[in-house]
Amino acid sequence: MSTLLTGADVAQRLGCSKPHVYKLWDSGKLPCVLIPGISKRKMRRISPEALEEWILQHTYANGSAQRACEGMQLRSLDNA
Repeated sequence: MSTLLTGADVAQRLGCSKPHVYKLWDSGKLPCVLIPGISKRKMRRISPEALEEWILQHTYANGSAQRACEGMQLRSLDNA
């Protein structure tokens, strides 16, 4: 199993802001794993495989990415 990605990791790979990743998680548009902790903050992570699958599900057949919001551009996972 791969190391789970943080919100910052996901933001870097998607080329968007960290707050945008948390909005996607909060809205349920992007899957995440909730990790119980002692603080009141939600610790959320996603596996690289789940993120790649999400990207594939949000990609048009011609290869151009469908944007979760206007202006969002995807970066290759290989270049992260």
